[in-house]
Amino acid sequence: MRTGSLFLLFYILTINLYSQNQHDANDSQLKTMLHPDGSGWGFYEDTACVSKKKKVLLIGDSMLSGYGDLVKAGLKDKAVVDFWKTGLHEAHPDLFPLLDKASSHRKKYDIIHFNIGLHGWPKGRVDEDKYVNLMNEYVDILKKNNPNAILVWSMTTPVLSKNSTELDPEINPIIVRRNKKADRVMKSQGVHIIDLYSVMIPHREYTRGDRFHWNKMGQQIQADAILSTLKSLLSSSALD
Repeated sequence: MRTGSLFLLFYILTINLYSQNQHDANDSQLKTMLHPDGSGWGFYEDTACVSKKKKVLLIGDSMLSGYGDLVKAGLKDKAVVDFWKTGLHEAHPDLFPLLDKASSHRKKYDIIHFNIGLHGWPKGRVDEDKYVNLMNEYVDILKKNNPNAILVWSMTTPVLSKNSTELDPEINPIIVRRNKKADRVMKSQGVHIIDLYSVMIPHREYTRGDRFHWNKMGQQIQADAILSTLKSLLSSSALD
């Protein structure tokens, strides 16, 4: 029992040290395991033959674990689709170095779709006064590495009370506020916007009951909304 307690203390101290200290990003950190929903955090490269297909990168948190494979399957005839799944929040010191590596991992992308926001709501993680600057820097990194790519951002989905379809009274207002701030950034940066928040509001019955995640029906609805936009963009003359 004592050994177990000492190990737990060491683990907590190690995680705290990791999260509070900045260091250079490396390839192993692209595989860092934190708390994913489904398959682990990391970079997942599509091994399909590129041929004449377009190249798409999906970046996201555990929402990507839900809709990612569905989007990839829906685009299999049009594009190769890489994933970068990360639990790093908007102000984490490792986010931008790793975003830089992920968005320039192996090739120039035609489309980059991203979502971020589910992990940054706890008090003290993200300074509200810096949120707009953080989102601008996020987009700037993607543009720097893929100047010809079309960028698409999906809003964070609603956060519900546990085992309920009611909106969480503490967390959801934070999500709404940051969606609005990010929305202004994306419009000013010329990024396409998918309002997954509004998409899921009438489908709250598809909650998994843990406040944040959705069952297969909810994941399919999100994937369909994303696919509708990405397929249209992939067929557009802007990528010719």
